[in-house]
Amino acid sequence: MATALLCRLRGSWPDWCTGVALEPFRVHAWVEAEGNGVGEGDRELALFTTTMRVSRSAPSEPEE
Repeated sequence: MATALLCRLRGSWPDWCTGVALEPFRVHAWVEAEGNGVGEGDRELALFTTTMRVSRSAPSEPEE
């Protein structure tokens, strides 16, 4: 959570992700900002299949 707040303070809208890897089985959660894992190695994240991503929703259009 602290990582997500730090990204927001620096002007990025991070995504909260969870994923699963097999051989051996493991699960992981991470934060992505601008398409990159924050504090994560690309090689490590490549092992995981994203099962859930919580992204910033697009601003809604004002109703008339």
